[in-house]
Amino acid sequence: MIIPFREHLDGKEPRYLAVIKIAAELGFEVWEVAPLLEESDYAREPDFHWNRSGHRKVAYFLKEQIAAEFADR
Repeated sequence: MIIPFREHLDGKEPRYLAVIKIAAELGFEVWEVAPLLEESDYAREPDFHWNRSGHRKVAYFLKEQIAAEFADR
């Protein structure tokens, strides 16, 4: 999972896209969480961390992904 900063939420920031591309080229599975998040899921600037809402969204997503991984076994 690549942790997106606010400026990555639109999915078009070149460095963020490059990291995703490199991960794919190396054969890593990337769990994309940027589409789940909104500007309101971050603490107020200058802080760059997720707030409670952002953490909940990502935690739920991770729970679902991990459960799916183990369900396939």
